[in-house]
Amino acid sequence: MERKLATALFVDLVDSTALVSAHDPEVARRRVTRFFERVKAHVDAYGGTVEKFAGDAVLAVFGVPTAHEDDAERAVRAAVAIVESGDGELPVRIGIEAGEVVVEDGDSTFATGEAINVAARLQQAAAPGEVLIGPTARGLAAGVVTEPVEGRELKGFPNGLDIGRVVCAERPTGRPLNVVAPYVGRDEELELLENAFARAVRDRRAQLVTIFGDPGIGKSRLVREFLAGLERTTVLTGRSLPFGEGLAYRPLAEMVQAAAGISPDDSPEEAFEKLREACSSDAVADLLGLASGVLDTVSGSGSRPGQEIAWAAQEWAVSFAEAQPLVLGFEDLHWAEEPLLDLVEHLADRIDDAPVLILCLARPELLESRPGWGGGRRRSIAIDLGPLPEVETEVLVDALAGDAMLPPDVRRALLEKTEGNPLFVEETVRMLVERREGATVRIPDTVQALIASRIDRLPPGSRSVVRHGALVGRVFWRGAVAELDPALDVDAALADLVDRQLLTREPISTIPGEAAFRFRHVLIRDVAYGGLAKSERGRLHRAFAGWLRARAEDELVEAQAYHLERAASLAAELEGQIPVDLRVEAADVLERAGRRALAREANRTARRLLLRAIELEPSLERQLCAARAAWRLWELPAASVEMEDVRVQARAAGERTVEGLALTQLAEIVLNRNADVEEARRLGLEALELLAGTRGDARSETLTLLSSVGLVGGRPRERRAIHEGGARDRPRGRPRRPREPVAERARGRPSRSPPAGQGGVGAGWRGCAGGRERKPLGRRLGRSCPRLAPSPSWAFRRRGARVPWRARALRGDRRRVGCGKDTAARRACGVAGRRA
Repeated sequence: MERKLATALFVDLVDSTALVSAHDPEVARRRVTRFFERVKAHVDAYGGTVEKFAGDAVLAVFGVPTAHEDDAERAVRAAVAIVESGDGELPVRIGIEAGEVVVEDGDSTFATGEAINVAARLQQAAAPGEVLIGPTARGLAAGVVTEPVEGRELKGFPNGLDIGRVVCAERPTGRPLNVVAPYVGRDEELELLENAFARAVRDRRAQLVTIFGDPGIGKSRLVREFLAGLERTTVLTGRSLPFGEGLAYRPLAEMVQAAAGISPDDSPEEAFEKLREACSSDAVADLLGLASGVLDTVSGSGSRPGQEIAWAAQEWAVSFAEAQPLVLGFEDLHWAEEPLLDLVEHLADRIDDAPVLILCLARPELLESRPGWGGGRRRSIAIDLGPLPEVETEVLVDALAGDAMLPPDVRRALLEKTEGNPLFVEETVRMLVERREGATVRIPDTVQALIASRIDRLPPGSRSVVRHGALVGRVFWRGAVAELDPALDVDAALADLVDRQLLTREPISTIPGEAAFRFRHVLIRDVAYGGLAKSERGRLHRAFAGWLRARAEDELVEAQAYHLERAASLAAELEGQIPVDLRVEAADVLERAGRRALAREANRTARRLLLRAIELEPSLERQLCAARAAWRLWELPAASVEMEDVRVQARAAGERTVEGLALTQLAEIVLNRNADVEEARRLGLEALELLAGTRGDARSETLTLLSSVGLVGGRPRERRAIHEGGARDRPRGRPRRPREPVAERARGRPSRSPPAGQGGVGAGWRGCAGGRERKPLGRRLGRSCPRLAPSPSWAFRRRGARVPWRARALRGDRRRVGCGKDTAARRACGVAGRRA
């Protein structure tokens, strides 16, 4: 199955019951059949698919099985054509809505989704001959005119919808160009266009300039800015359409009709008369009349050869350029048919005595159908537009947002998502401004339709690589895709995607021996991933986690945890429960990833991973680690509650070690949160009793805690005795515990002993004696001791990992101890810290 952004069109005959009762059944059947055939013909003409005939209604879907960036506009134009082609005796009412639907793989058109239901409800609420359109389709169909409709109730939607009525679909296709934002960047490209036009005027020869770029990159805006700077120049433009085939020379027809002043309301006779007046000869007028549809509709293989039509276009262009320079703009040339491409190249080669600039706007797909476009011609220039730099993108965002202040995190996410594509920036900012409260940066429907149509046009192998690679992430590996789809020719598909500029090769791979690839734009990856059905996503996430485990089990455990967690979440959403084996596997990997993050001081990540592991498969060890992460994050209330719960459960289960560790952590919390020295000592001694006979980190943590309690409570001898016992208990050669981060102490929090599990008792934690010994010591030395801090702290760290602290203090190292020659002073200071 696949998930797609599609548009549903629901057509229903008005009062079909009366039709059947008033006519013979055979007559009624013939009329209804003709109605079905008429609807199907218009739907097919605009690239839609009739899904089913239900009684006297027709359901058609646009965007299934192949998505187009303008499916909503296609549906509206088909609906208008259906209404206008009716004979009056069979009036219809139509509802249109777009949204995400789920379809079967392959050529199936069976679709399910809310858009289907909304379209049916809109059709029921429509009046005879009326086309109602839902909010999503209304936002996508930018090339049609609609007006709001009030007072229509839709069954099943008590809060109502933002409904519109289709007024007209005759506007030029494509999204209106936004000229509110200032023109940003592209100075060098604009200079190239100006130079090409200057050469055409100077040499009186045609210049062909083709501007290539991805959808939304700014081709049309660049041309608009260039044309706005021209004076005493004739500018004629035409656009190729992806639907409504049958008029191969449509862009030329638009130019000819605009130059001759032909309007849509003119009769054929009036139109042809205007055309004769605008042409240099009747032969040219006849050929252009055929090519433009004024006399008849022809294609390149029609009654007139393409060479004759190209000759007529050349004569017409030269005659127009005699008075003043002429600019011919061919937009969306990637959708043009072969006869038009031949005509454009003919004009570029044969116009040698007229100032004509031929501007072509195309996506890179043009080079797939015509690889040698522009090549080998002396007067041909290609401009490849790339994304805007980040600085210029920020200027564009500020101009589009206006007075609407975007939060810093939203602004940062917007810049990351859009990656310098002006259309993506415009659509995303527009969405955020319209939904100010709680707005998040997601893919706008217009952008999703644009990218999805590009993905759907890929060959099957390349499309499979895009979707499987998107599941891995922005960067993926060749071997991973081959594992997820063994029957695929991965190398050929990857080469094709690199040529199409959807992927780039990564110079360095994080997995040795595996070639890595990156999506050129993060939105391509997001749309491709969104096209996968959730059931397929779950299966692929788990399969990829297995591939990672086989390649790098320990190094990429965090990635394994992410993909297994996604697989578990999708299984719970679809099936209501998670398979036992998946639950156990995901919890185990999440715990490993959480412990790894805890060891690296990535405490917030550790907390999240461990909590998710507990949700899947609870255990005392996982709960203990999660509570420890909360303690390190200084989330003391949560840590206290969770540690107490671990202690209770451990006592009930007879887990003495876990209970002792939980008591140790509770003692630390009591000491640092409540400053209750006696309660901390009691809990620590109880933990020490439970951990009797246990060597290593567990007992060392408790001894460290009791050592700290002795120092804070003004019992340095007790601290020293506990500390010496801990030193004997500590395994030889274990790494020392790093001192507490300075930033935490700078925030005014009391210093706390090192978190458990890393280093032995007092490892690297030494300091001057505090409390009541300070004043006598200072008076005895006759001066202030540089080791005596203004507040009680045991966070002074000694240097040298293997020298016993007493031996170090007795060495008489004045440079390090800094307390004079007095032996008692050196003993009171404990160990040498850093130079005062």
